Amino acid sequence: MITPISSSKLSRLFIQAFIIAALNTIQLSAMDNSPSRNTETLAQHVPATSLDIFKILCIQKILPLDVVKVISITSCFIEDFLRVFDASKKSIKSLLIPIKNLNQFGPDLSALLLNSYLANAGTSICSFKNFSNNTSFHIACEQGDLDCINIIIHAAEKNDKAWQIISQQNLAGESGWHTAATHGNVCVLDCILQKATIDLAKGKETIFMSTSFGNTALHCAMANEFINVIDMLILAAKKYDLVDEFLSKQNNIGETVLHLAALNNSTEIVKIFVAAAGERVAKIAAIKNQQKETALDVAKLYGNKAVILILEKYEGNKTAF
Repeated sequence: MITPISSSKLSRLFIQAFIIAALNTIQLSAMDNSPSRNTETLAQHVPATSLDIFKILCIQKILPLDVVKVISITSCFIEDFLRVFDASKKSIKSLLIPIKNLNQFGPDLSALLLNSYLANAGTSICSFKNFSNNTSFHIACEQGDLDCINIIIHAAEKNDKAWQIISQQNLAGESGWHTAATHGNVCVLDCILQKATIDLAKGKETIFMSTSFGNTALHCAMANEFINVIDMLILAAKKYDLVDEFLSKQNNIGETVLHLAALNNSTEIVKIFVAAAGERVAKIAAIKNQQKETALDVAKLYGNKAVILILEKYEGNKTAF
């Protein structure tokens, strides 16, 4: 188990390591480029808490190529990270700033470095949360920051925690997937779904992932009427031939997305759902919430005439599955 160390000590160790790395640049370049020999040279001087970071840099042949750039970028990361880490119980929004400083290394190397820094500080990408239990992944999904999302997923993946970071819930029971849908970040959803489908074989699980209230990402997108997100999610469900099941999914109070569309008088979205459901729309429209209300009942309750005109066509015509 890693013992957490103070921010000031951690900072001193890294600064010392950077100075040593700079002094050894010429020596490292003149050697036979053997990662083991490079790291052995550093091992005589660099504190153990920093050594793993420089192993990564030497193996990737970053230090001999541009040590000044490495020190500059990584020093900025450390400065920002230490400031964030000290205040981690209050907020971690600024954690995206130090992660951005690493982005110039590319997702893979950035992920290795990020894991090293977090491990040396006695934490990890999955356990670093704010008072609302939002991880840096939640916040990146909210802000639509694809660069940070890729680095965070890569970092989690290297510890076999990719699915954990994608599905991890905050105090409101929402994952980063739901956060992205709530804020209309369709590119983020597409990025997460590709990662979950191709690398984790969890495409269906991602699409149907629910909050603690039972809402899918489609419910979340519907609440704010993000049509581009709704279209993307329905298309994703079609690939698994699960559109009917997706549109029929009820939350903890029995609401389908059609109930929400009827409540909001979202005529255009109701039309999208009707078109997606095809010949089975009547069966989906007949689903009742906990108040024993169909989507048509909800539309009538709130006097949403445009939605009523659409849904009345399917009343009593419950085509069987």
